[in-house]
Amino acid sequence: MKMNRSYSRARAGAVLLALCLMITILAGCTTEPVVSPAPTASAAPVTTPAPTSGGETPVHTETPEIYMYQPQYIPLQSEIEGMVTGMYSPDKDGRLLVCSVGTVGSNTPEGVTPEFEGQYDVTGILFYRIAPDGSVEKLEKYQNLETADGAAPFSYAVSTTPEGQILSLESVFRSWYDGPDDEVLYSAEWYNKGYQKFLHTEENYYLRRLASDGSEVMCANLTDRLAGLAFQGFFPRSVAMDGEGRCYVNGGVGILVLDRDGTELGMVEAPGAYFTSVLCLKDGRPAVLNQGMSMTLRGIDPETLELDDSLRCVLPGLSGRTVSTGGGDYDLYYTSGTNFLGCRLEDGTTETILNWLNADVDSASVLNGAWVLADGRILTTENLFTPQYGVPGEEPDLVILSQVPASSIPEKTVLTLATVNMDFNMQSLVTKFNRSDPDFRIEVRDYAQYTSQDDPNAPYTKLAAEIMAGNVPDILDLSGMPQGKLGARGLLLDLLPFLEADEELNGALFESVLNAVKTDGKLYRTVGSFQLISAVGASSVVGGTPGWTLAEMNAALKTMPEGCEPFNHEMTRNQIFNAVLTMELNKLVDWEKGECYFDSPLFLELLDFAAQFPESVEFDPLTMEDEPTRIASGKQMLAVGNIYDFNSFQMYNAYFGVDTTWIGFPMSEGVGSEFQIIDGGYGITSACAHPEAAWRFLRKIFTKDYQLSLNPFPINREAYDVLLEKAMTPTYMRDENGNILLDASGEKIEMPKNHWPVGSQIVDFFALTQEEADQLMDLIQRTDCLRSMDQTLLQKITQECQPFFAGQKAAEEVARLLQSKISIYLSEQG
Repeated sequence: MKMNRSYSRARAGAVLLALCLMITILAGCTTEPVVSPAPTASAAPVTTPAPTSGGETPVHTETPEIYMYQPQYIPLQSEIEGMVTGMYSPDKDGRLLVCSVGTVGSNTPEGVTPEFEGQYDVTGILFYRIAPDGSVEKLEKYQNLETADGAAPFSYAVSTTPEGQILSLESVFRSWYDGPDDEVLYSAEWYNKGYQKFLHTEENYYLRRLASDGSEVMCANLTDRLAGLAFQGFFPRSVAMDGEGRCYVNGGVGILVLDRDGTELGMVEAPGAYFTSVLCLKDGRPAVLNQGMSMTLRGIDPETLELDDSLRCVLPGLSGRTVSTGGGDYDLYYTSGTNFLGCRLEDGTTETILNWLNADVDSASVLNGAWVLADGRILTTENLFTPQYGVPGEEPDLVILSQVPASSIPEKTVLTLATVNMDFNMQSLVTKFNRSDPDFRIEVRDYAQYTSQDDPNAPYTKLAAEIMAGNVPDILDLSGMPQGKLGARGLLLDLLPFLEADEELNGALFESVLNAVKTDGKLYRTVGSFQLISAVGASSVVGGTPGWTLAEMNAALKTMPEGCEPFNHEMTRNQIFNAVLTMELNKLVDWEKGECYFDSPLFLELLDFAAQFPESVEFDPLTMEDEPTRIASGKQMLAVGNIYDFNSFQMYNAYFGVDTTWIGFPMSEGVGSEFQIIDGGYGITSACAHPEAAWRFLRKIFTKDYQLSLNPFPINREAYDVLLEKAMTPTYMRDENGNILLDASGEKIEMPKNHWPVGSQIVDFFALTQEEADQLMDLIQRTDCLRSMDQTLLQKITQECQPFFAGQKAAEEVARLLQSKISIYLSEQG
């Protein structure tokens, strides 16, 4: 659920370039250790006596008493059945509404004994209320819609009304198959024979209004109306009811409005607008969230069914389903990054109430909802939603935050961490560290709150300005930042000494990945997970040993049929040039010395290689051949593979149908494969007064338990082995009694773990073989390049090379000019 930061990362690099001019100053900065608690919410005046002398009457001055939000974790007193799908505003008694999907009955035939648990279970919707004391009440009066065999009720959207009622948009989904049964349903052969045409589906939609106890008050069948709107791109996303009882169904491109009995009143539409949610404000007015550069709240005029721009407010950095109806001084509340904010619609101002992580609350859970109760306490939950990636979750808790005097909270030394939209795994890591470490705590400064509709780069600008002013954090989120450059100039500490002294982690990580991430032999950042990018070909053509030069690649190409291309015919000059340039860049630029070598034979060879490819490619998608077909017919020698899991590795091998070698791109030396690191990494700044404590926190990123929560490949070898064992473990077909099925030869029938389109066919992929596992491991261990490029530097290089590619300048002339300009650029960065 991580927010997308790709739009700002390139700009962030440009902003941080300015920091390089002040690295020497910043590297010499030291920060006094900050002792928490620090103020997070409010201060109340307290009268205290001032010092006096002699018999003078004491003078009383008012100093503010600092308050903080302190969380109370309240375990649920009973379980919630099934998988939680949503949480919704508490009622007047503070009871949170929770919806889940679970077992609601059984359709066991009369006189039949189930042969295994759950054989005849009926799945449906369940509603619960969780009271502030953790007690859980199931709404027994709620009844699922009556369905035929094979139908599955599901709740698309739920909201609570100002009257305390429940509004639920539900669907009933049916599927049936009336084709031949000579193939296993959904198998590759089943698809290849076209049997999917015999699979039918049907979905009906209903808007239901329920009493607070779950009993039905109204049910409107919206199937026909929504089916018609579907052609306009309308897809139900959220529902709400205003203070007058009108119902609003948000479909993204428009909002269907009905009266309290389900009769349609009309549609709310706006050209070019896309609505992410519809909600009811504290005064009963309806409003929508309109997605754009920033999320904008806009009112709805219930009489004209048009947007009411007299009620319009930008919510900077809004993330997830975090908008809730306001109270007290605020009209609504929402989460931006890790900050919880209140918004006043009258003047459009927002104020930060608290930072979830600094209040020891896992803000990843907060995305599911947070509410302010009538008495001012803040309510949310932790661990209530089903964990992802098969990692066991912790017991769910209700979390209630209350303001207490800061003096009542035990003091710890604070380490500051600067970030923009920290990912959820790291948010959980911060929370666990702060709760468990006896001496230190991490205080997060999330600059996402400075997101601006006019300037998406504003958070990074603010961060850069604070660092330039000497407000240097102890730990820095390096996403989108030139960490190698910052490290080489002294802002970041080398993490290798910490890693090598760590008995648990030293030798436990993929050395090849670490080597690729290093800058001049130093490791300035943590590494989460990785994927690989390489070129693969038939071993009979490219040889059996990974790695080759340009001359060797051209020699192999000459053995192919006339007209054969080395890569996919969609490969353009800039794509191949950027690929080989990133892998050879460490031989062309030395950041530590501030030197470059673009007038070398190596760069001239890269220019000649890229010049073989077209500037652009035009093709007809209706007649375009897919890669497997081109490879089989001798029109293409290599496939460029993005290996992000075990199945994708198998898929690229399947393109060739013979033994393959992950030969890589041609390079002057080594293997032309590269790692792509998924996260931006975190570094310890040279201003950190307690680097050992900062490492005590960051080291957890490298541990097995944390790495198992990442995707795709973990850098921790033990975590990788866990996933590998799972990928190599076959699963077998079983009958309805759970017994393993055997084929005509008495062998177990293995089930495919996945099936992917390979050319015009669907191919099943089974458990990874030992040979495939060894081949992938060999590729990981041989790879030593990192897909990482200073965007400013890349732009300068590609611009200077265009005259050569256009035939206007010789390669040597371009190289000389580039050598001069990049030398100046590097000196400016120093």
